[in-house]
Amino acid sequence: AAGIAVGLALKESLGNFAAGVMILIFRPFKIGDFVDGANVMGTIKEIGIFQTRMTDPSNVEIIMPNATIYNSPIKNFSTHPTRRIEIAVGIDYANDPRQAKEIITSLCAADSRILPEPAPLVLVNDFGASSIDLLIRVWVNASDILAVQTELREQIKQRFDEENIAIPFPQMVLRRPE
Repeated sequence: AAGIAVGLALKESLGNFAAGVMILIFRPFKIGDFVDGANVMGTIKEIGIFQTRMTDPSNVEIIMPNATIYNSPIKNFSTHPTRRIEIAVGIDYANDPRQAKEIITSLCAADSRILPEPAPLVLVNDFGASSIDLLIRVWVNASDILAVQTELREQIKQRFDEENIAIPFPQMVLRRPE
């Protein structure tokens, strides 16, 4: 019985050890990479033989058993220097989608952080319940992703306001029985 207990206790440790060896050999990530593994996002700080240490975006330290991270899909956001941004925006059915697309395209062309290749794409993505839904896809350097997302949204809102292009919101009409 004691042997079974020891065996069960070692099972997890050996699994973490084996996963640590695999991480060190195959290097799905390295120190400094920003990853999402086992639904935990953070920057890798240390790769040990049994566990990996990372800090999340709020600067909280996370100690993850290697078997947990290695046996789950790993998204490594640091692998490629460029990333694609997708922004969805809806316009009122009374507005011309071609005009909205031209405005967005000109804003993208004016922003030097938005890469010319692959070319920015603005398309009518769907006809929603209360809006014509546009989808914007642009490529940026990974370090610019948050700033471009935020500033492009602000610029779109400002230009749409100037051009009287409405961004609708869902509305519900309630009727009371008389």
